[in-house]
Amino acid sequence: LDLNAFCNEFGFSEKVMEALSQLEELDKDIIIYKFGCGYSGREIAKLIDRTPDYVYKRLQRAIQRLQGIL
Repeated sequence: LDLNAFCNEFGFSEKVMEALSQLEELDKDIIIYKFGCGYSGREIAKLIDRTPDYVYKRLQRAIQRLQGIL
């Protein structure tokens, strides 16, 4: 997903955008799908061809990484 388009559309601050750019691509995409697009874990799982449990665990880890960066 394009971070610049995401920032413009959803209004994330520059600091958050910088933090997102430091995550792995899949983690960044999951966060964008969840918080930017409002997709459920099941919807994200279908998009990335994984299980909902996988998405949940990956999302939790990505959020922890973001908190550490911010």
